[in-house]
Amino acid sequence: VNGRDVSQDPRVLLEELQAASGIVVLKILPSYHETIPPRQVFFKCLYDYDPASDTLIPCKEAGLRFETGDILQIVNQDDINWWQVCMYKAKRN
Repeated sequence: VNGRDVSQDPRVLLEELQAASGIVVLKILPSYHETIPPRQVFFKCLYDYDPASDTLIPCKEAGLRFETGDILQIVNQDDINWWQVCMYKAKRN
């Protein structure tokens, strides 16, 4: 109420409302937090990639070599420039 947290005690809410005059601003938040399971994101590689030949990668040792048909599961996207993946190699004939 008017910038003051009144969520812990209803008496504080009542006091704030009684003392208020003019405009009263209420910020209402949900009382529960729904946990959303993380999405599983998979990509099928459409081309070969070798970090050793990539001139733009700052740390070639951190890059992951993959081939056409391999499946990459994105496991961390916290850094917008570098994703962490788990790789599933495609079966080769």
